[in-house]
Amino acid sequence: MTLFGCVQQTDNNGEKTLAPMSSAHYKPINRGEDECLKKADKSILPYDVRNDFKSTENKSVIWTGIVDTVIYSKPVDTVMLVDVYLQHRYYDFIEDFSVQQEKMFVSPFGEGKYVFRKAIVGNQPFEEIKRGLEKSIFKECLIFSYGVVAFLRDSTPCLNAENIRIVFPENYATNIFSYKAQRDKNHKLVLSAD
Repeated sequence: MTLFGCVQQTDNNGEKTLAPMSSAHYKPINRGEDECLKKADKSILPYDVRNDFKSTENKSVIWTGIVDTVIYSKPVDTVMLVDVYLQHRYYDFIEDFSVQQEKMFVSPFGEGKYVFRKAIVGNQPFEEIKRGLEKSIFKECLIFSYGVVAFLRDSTPCLNAENIRIVFPENYATNIFSYKAQRDKNHKLVLSAD
């Protein structure tokens, strides 16, 4: 479903005009992301993992979060671990199109820290991969983390990466809509205005 409307804007000459606006359900950017989104359990959030790890372990999920730090390690010569530490944010999976550059209005609220881990295995040019990742995954990027609930580290949920979408800071906003996730009487996840 797509919603259309207009918003008033002021042009460069100070004249008031109408600009089109619309909203549409989030669309993955490629087939791999689409497959991960379809199989992900969108009702499992970080709180659920902290509260009942056993019932969420090995489940595929999709979480959105803002990058805090990225840590690279090499436990053995043929493995590089990339641990992306994120602050979870609620997202309604609606894209908004109008005069603003931001297309995703992410809530300033979420469920705390989580880790998104990618293991890179084999004879790989690890330093080259690291340099490339440092240009695309950096502080303040919004990450769509498609992963499998793997473990808890000091009550921080950790996902093993299945897929990723990176949204640069200029393409999302956290100061336009404010909402939180709650469970209704049927234990269904619903977003509600703060």
